[in-house]
Amino acid sequence: MLSAGHGAVYHYLGADTPLAIAVLLLVAKVTASSVSIGAGFRGGLFFASLLMGVLAGRVYAAGLELLAPTVLPGLVPSHAFYALIGMSALAVAVVGGPMTMTLLALEMTGDLELTLAVLAAAGTASLVTRRLFGFSFATWRFHLRGENIRGAHDIGWLRELTVAMLMRHEVPLLDIQTPLADARRRYPPGATAYLVATENGRYAGMIPPGALAETAEGEPLASLRPLLRLTETRLLPTATIREALDLFERSEADALAVTLPDGQVVGVLSEAHAVKRYSDEMGRRLSEVTGERLD
Repeated sequence: MLSAGHGAVYHYLGADTPLAIAVLLLVAKVTASSVSIGAGFRGGLFFASLLMGVLAGRVYAAGLELLAPTVLPGLVPSHAFYALIGMSALAVAVVGGPMTMTLLALEMTGDLELTLAVLAAAGTASLVTRRLFGFSFATWRFHLRGENIRGAHDIGWLRELTVAMLMRHEVPLLDIQTPLADARRRYPPGATAYLVATENGRYAGMIPPGALAETAEGEPLASLRPLLRLTETRLLPTATIREALDLFERSEADALAVTLPDGQVVGVLSEAHAVKRYSDEMGRRLSEVTGERLD
């Protein structure tokens, strides 16, 4: 019951199993799988769902056989037929992929008529699951890991595209003790789109470039500290592009400093560049799926 069920799938597809045994095995397998997943055991439910589907199909066929003499006279259900349909339908509800399961059934049987029935059952299972639950069980498992997906799309590249790969290493820096007049001479209006302030070599905040020019000439500023913004908001080089975009949205910043955990500034990343790289990568991944070239 705690194994994947590779051999049992093939055995119960063709074996003549009494109804009581099929029900007992189905209940035991469902219980064992639930306990395994709930306890945090590693592994998925693909082969387990195949076995549970086979057993559910056999239970359904046995039930039809009992009702056939009174309700459906002349019906002689094929247990293997319903076992294969049950296997495909339950697997689609658990892991998704209706076409995958349909082609698997065609490969196993070579029967086109049976494959059409499997296709109908798999499509129905997929629609019912999405209608009642919203997504497959496998997708829900990804949600528990913090992945915001609704379908079977490759999102691994989101973790591979990090801030360290996107940031600019040339950072316009200003020490917060720099006199305002010196800061204006070093960075006149239009010289840069962002300024990173440091204190004792560590990140202190961002200074909007326009703030230097907008500050009144006669306003006494002992330091640039009053001009600082986003003093507690920064990116780490190991952050993913998704984390960076989320931080841009929360902070409403056009650019953020990239620092090491100790506060040392190592780069700067603008929201415009991050969005462009994200869009370019999305387009490239889409072209790989569709086969179309995106110029």
